[in-house]
Amino acid sequence: MSAVWYHLSMLVLVLGLLLLVGPVPLAIPARAVWWNDLERADWTPGARTTLVGSLLAAVIDIAAAWLLWSADGWGLPLYLWAAHVALSPMWWALLLGRRRFSAAFTILCADLTAMALALASFVVFEPAAGWLFSVPVAWTTWLGVVSFVLWQSNQPSRH
Repeated sequence: MSAVWYHLSMLVLVLGLLLLVGPVPLAIPARAVWWNDLERADWTPGARTTLVGSLLAAVIDIAAAWLLWSADGWGLPLYLWAAHVALSPMWWALLLGRRRFSAAFTILCADLTAMALALASFVVFEPAAGWLFSVPVAWTTWLGVVSFVLWQSNQPSRH
């Protein structure tokens, strides 16, 4: 197998794992009901919108990484991207699996830091990949705002 196909198959594997552990549990009815039953502001998305947006962001995320890898190979930008890939499923697992808002938000802040550093390096090494990667960064930032609002609206002391 050529090196290109090997690395492309590894990126597809990472995408599959990212989606399996990440937003896909929102497709499970019990998780979707829990997400939709949270106290929320009118502008926060429901389970379906969050699922579809997260799936699209994940595909764009992988496309940006592949574009950078095909242009410059494996280097610092992709190590930063790998840190983001490692942190992202942890955030989803804490939020949807354990329902731990504070821990999930802490991991999300670390993920956003890794994403910001990766974005800066993507722009330097391959500007097209940087522009593409700005979409998942914007979506994750939006989800950070949403999860903070949900955390504050659903604290046990407020019920």
